[in-house]
Amino acid sequence: MSSKMRVFGWIPSSEMVSQAFVDKFSIFWRYMPGTVGIVVAGIITMILGSALRGEWTLVLVLACKQLGIKLPASQSVDDDVPGLMESIGLKDVHWHILTNVLSSTVIYFTLGGFLQWYFYIRQRGRPEDWKCQPKRFLSREEEIHEITLGTINMMSGAAVFGVISCYIANGGFTTLYYDPLERGWLYLFLSTILLFLFEDACAYYYHRMLHWPFFYKRFHKIHHRYKAPTAFSATAMHPVEFFGFQVFIIAPVFIMPINAGVYVGILMYLYYFGMVDHSGINMYSIVPWQPPVMFHDDHHKYFHCNFGFNSLIFDQFHGTLRRTDRFYSEDTFGGKGKPLNKAQKAQKELLETTD
Repeated sequence: MSSKMRVFGWIPSSEMVSQAFVDKFSIFWRYMPGTVGIVVAGIITMILGSALRGEWTLVLVLACKQLGIKLPASQSVDDDVPGLMESIGLKDVHWHILTNVLSSTVIYFTLGGFLQWYFYIRQRGRPEDWKCQPKRFLSREEEIHEITLGTINMMSGAAVFGVISCYIANGGFTTLYYDPLERGWLYLFLSTILLFLFEDACAYYYHRMLHWPFFYKRFHKIHHRYKAPTAFSATAMHPVEFFGFQVFIIAPVFIMPINAGVYVGILMYLYYFGMVDHSGINMYSIVPWQPPVMFHDDHHKYFHCNFGFNSLIFDQFHGTLRRTDRFYSEDTFGGKGKPLNKAQKAQKELLETTD
């Protein structure tokens, strides 16, 4: 059996999909219209993004409430425990957790495997056409590591957000509203911008904090193991870091009066570009404020720069955009690099000392 036919364990990497499946799927994809293929890939990316962070059922519950779809109620045979759980807004919480964990796992491996196939298998022979770093791929060990760590975070996040989605489904307190006209069109428009800026600011400052030496060496360094990231790298991080990101993503549900449809829309936007930015695929967004994939790929390549995710606002304001006239390395903290001449002088002195 050739190396392409070999299956290593249970984790799908670029060498872990059988050639027979690849051949059959390639034939199917060849006859799909180009535009349809792009739309399908985009939808898959958004769904995978929500599953990666364990918030799939939360998105589903909020979408149903926004659309006025009544959520099904389950029948329980035990009156005591359900009564207690219902009193605190957690009736049927076990089903929410189980459903979220199982569905997130299926989506993670099925759709994640599709995206891996679409680029890293289907187009592996010509990486210069699509890859940000065409000469660099993750090793099989790194692929296994990122998917294993991402799975741990995904399942733990799914359990936590299973509880939150259950609480909201049972009528628990939130600051969300469901009628778009409840506060008027102007408020709807302004609150959408405010929510986006809130999430973007939180992501920038939290991410920059993770690049302080204390936090970087203890937590964030794990995520930077993947110098040529893939979509699976999006949640391959220290669990403490993972839940830190989740806190400010879910916070608006309880502190900001936001339309549920707007919140879900922003959430899916963040998920989509969170996946795309880690994909390693050289793409540009049609949205003018969204940085290209190369922006975050450079962050993984040069470490302490380009801290933002969905705009350049905060990097431009703080001067942390990567500059071609500066030197960056994993040990060059601060976000602004060093002048090239000083870095070259220090490197020369180090070599002379070594000699």
